[in-house]
Amino acid sequence: MMETWSAGFDLIYKLRANDKFKTTRMIMLSSVDLQSQYDFLEVEAAKG
Repeated sequence: MMETWSAGFDLIYKLRANDKFKTTRMIMLSSVDLQSQYDFLEVEAAKG
């Protein structure tokens, strides 16, 4: 798991530079930053 999106993309760039990984399919998953002060559940509840 990476701390930031840029760290994940940096890893992808390094892997793609290697001939063994040029054609390997990769999926990047992300989640909401838990340290964010923005409460997504509260916003959705206010909409409904």
